Amino acid sequence: MKCFEKLVRSHITSALPRSLDPHQFAYRANRSTEDAVATALHAALSHLEGQGNYVRMLFVDFSSAFNTISHTDCPLLYSLYTHDCSPVHQSNTIVKFADDTTVVGDIGVTSLPTGTSGQSVERVTNFRFLGVNIEDNLTWSANTSELLKKSQHRLYFLRTLRKNNITQRLLICFYRATIESIMTYCICIWYASSTAAQRNALQGVIKTAQKIVGCPLPTLEDLHRLRCVKKAHNIIRTPHTLATPCLNCCHQESGTDQ
Repeated sequence: MKCFEKLVRSHITSALPRSLDPHQFAYRANRSTEDAVATALHAALSHLEGQGNYVRMLFVDFSSAFNTISHTDCPLLYSLYTHDCSPVHQSNTIVKFADDTTVVGDIGVTSLPTGTSGQSVERVTNFRFLGVNIEDNLTWSANTSELLKKSQHRLYFLRTLRKNNITQRLLICFYRATIESIMTYCICIWYASSTAAQRNALQGVIKTAQKIVGCPLPTLEDLHRLRCVKKAHNIIRTPHTLATPCLNCCHQESGTDQ
């Protein structure tokens, strides 16, 4: 059965254009949640550069609507199923990651009603989009607070391992898997536009971990630089339709500290 599935998948894939649903980021090679978040924010920030412009972001979960096709068993068919979910107006951008869909609407006034098909839509000041907290003023206070809370909680387990005489090599492995991985999630997006105080608070977690482990660890700035270089190499090495938003996030000026 698996061999038959591979044959059918290969036949379907060969007939599809390479540009199929460029804003579906799940189940695609060289795509990630970071790319999806970067694209959504790039669309919003590009429009906000104009004087008097505003942006509304609608976050939708279509999990119930698409239960007819399993996106875990057959991701290709699921992507084909969601392909028709595309914007009617050029001012809108629809970013999809499986059944998590975000509509970025570029508007010039703030008096437009908040609703769809006669149903009101809840308006929030902060939303967790694919693991990243996005605030209505596009700052990173909520995201930084969550990263700090998770990282500091895991420092307790690192201390416990140290007290039980776990080797330094295993302590470093545990740190990278449970703490560093959290603090560097989508770091190419939020690091450059975060404040100095926010970066210093996160760096404080790394300094504490260094004392526990007993050896130097990469700084948050070094981790950001390495992730950006890796992202740039990946874009250069493979055809990537997201070069503009991703590189813009990676190369934002860090002089926006407040």
